[in-house]
Amino acid sequence: MPSPAPPPTWPHCPLRDGDAEPCAVAAVVAAAHAGRLSSCATDATASGGDAGDVTVRVALATDVPFMPEIAVDARAGPVPCDG
Repeated sequence: MPSPAPPPTWPHCPLRDGDAEPCAVAAVVAAAHAGRLSSCATDATASGGDAGDVTVRVALATDVPFMPEIAVDARAGPVPCDG
């Protein structure tokens, strides 16, 4: 029986491989959904250390006259291993 073919090797992609700067990734994702990254902060920004949690604010234009834009905040980061 022939051995299976090796898996394909993909070129390095910082966004897919998790090597990209988090705020740059957030800006790309927001723009892909017609939004605008209005703020972004990482733990590294606040403490000068390694990146951990990332907090972003994304704004999106509306067609509503009394509310021309809506903005939402989101936070993401590693889950502590010590329970």
